[in-house]
Amino acid sequence: MLVPGAAGAALGLRRAQPEPRCAGAGRSRAQPEPRCVGAGRNRSRAVFTPGAAGAALCWCRAQPEPRWVYAGRWRGRDRRVGPVRLLLMVTVFESPDDLLGAVGTDLGSSEWLTISQERINLFADATGDHQWIHVDPVAAERGPFGATVAHGYLTLALTNQFLPEIVRVDNASMGINYGTNRVRFPQPVTVGSRVRAGAVLSDAQEVNGGVQAVITITVEIDGETKPACVVESVSRFLR
Repeated sequence: MLVPGAAGAALGLRRAQPEPRCAGAGRSRAQPEPRCVGAGRNRSRAVFTPGAAGAALCWCRAQPEPRWVYAGRWRGRDRRVGPVRLLLMVTVFESPDDLLGAVGTDLGSSEWLTISQERINLFADATGDHQWIHVDPVAAERGPFGATVAHGYLTLALTNQFLPEIVRVDNASMGINYGTNRVRFPQPVTVGSRVRAGAVLSDAQEVNGGVQAVITITVEIDGETKPACVVESVSRFLR
């Protein structure tokens, strides 16, 4: 499915067929495929609940552009309806060439991720950075942040997990992490915080054998006004 761009040009973005299809509670009447996203900017999610005889209830929170693809998992419970399924909507480009006409596109956001002490400790072991603000909860409680904090580079490294939850480029022979242009860590991430990433396609240019894309990723902290990390991530998608 093509989506009109700002100047009327078509962007090569598509929405794959999501699963499961929605149906009314206890009814056999089929409903259109889900078009829901979570409330607010970049909340690209739909909510599904199990209905009678395996059917699903679906309620729409917003009307997005048709440019996302299903990538959901069962997560948690809702007090009103029991287990819920959050559908993560991934922005899909049909080919590397379609990036060229989509500069400025808001690509959406990833799932929330809770930063545990175990994750911080594993990163400390992997990098050799065992500073007390990261790995000593007792000392860190008396420190400037009131708790241990994640390494800045751990937050940066997590963008490698978040980005595939946000965007996908099809019909590319390979994708290459080409580095970063600029990285900042405006706000420390204390242990137990929830973080997620939002992304915007900031630039796209032809390179030998493919397209180089600059995606600005902002890692936000649930409940905080400042982001944990802002990075201009550079990737190359080869034809």
